[in-house]
Amino acid sequence: VTIIAGGVILSLKRSLEILLLGEETAVSLGVNTKRTKLLIIILSVLLIAEGIINFTELLIIQIPHVISYVAVIIQ
Repeated sequence: VTIIAGGVILSLKRSLEILLLGEETAVSLGVNTKRTKLLIIILSVLLIAEGIINFTELLIIQIPHVISYVAVIIQ
């Protein structure tokens, strides 16, 4: 998901740079501003959700190891 979303965001680079000039300018230069904004929002949500899932998975996998390591040190 990260690679695909990153690739799509990179492909939107030109549109995003033009959008920085202002919405009216972007429209006059042929950028579909609604589509670009929607894609960026969707891809951002996907990347954030994936990050949260990966972080939670990391915690679930690593906490038992950390607890056992601490228990060995305490004894």
